[in-house]
Amino acid sequence: VSYCNRFTSCKTCSLTVGCGWCDQRQTCESGLYRSPDVMPCATWFYHSCFTVGEKGGCSDGIEVVDCEHRQCNKSLSTTTVESCLRCHDVEGCFKESAGGFCKVWNEDQCPKGFIHPLYNDTTRIEKILIGHNVEYVPSDDSVLYRCPVRFSSWGATMFVYDGDLDIRIGQVLSSPQASGVMHKVEQVVTTDAYTVIVAHPATL
Repeated sequence: VSYCNRFTSCKTCSLTVGCGWCDQRQTCESGLYRSPDVMPCATWFYHSCFTVGEKGGCSDGIEVVDCEHRQCNKSLSTTTVESCLRCHDVEGCFKESAGGFCKVWNEDQCPKGFIHPLYNDTTRIEKILIGHNVEYVPSDDSVLYRCPVRFSSWGATMFVYDGDLDIRIGQVLSSPQASGVMHKVEQVVTTDAYTVIVAHPATL
């Protein structure tokens, strides 16, 4: 006889190891990450009691993480680039459930309840909060050249940007161009057509 059936809500059920909540049956049942031990359940909540997106098909005991209207809503003062990015990472851990119920945890994408950031998203860099002291030059911007010239006395590298780049001494130049750049700027010289930058590899 399972001791899980003593719990009558998702919250109390999911806090107990070896127990999960079947929302469509409104029962706490023995099981692990993927499913109950006995009968299949399309609305299996083992790690927590929330879903993402639309709540339709789940009970009032299941809370909703709504990225569009909360964490990514630019009209709210609490919204930041980071909060939105993290919320989308959470969304990526859920999958559609059978039978038209609300979304449930995707154990294949995020095993054992751990959120795995969507690093395969090629637009992720556009959503990352970049430090105020970093000047980022994207791959589709004007060309950034790494010159094969080193100042041997102090180990700096010269970069040439094709255009006017608003960068100052002390900032960090970052770019996927020129074989990857993460350098702290030491000198800046601008001409009519180019911005010449002398910089050291940045340290953490």
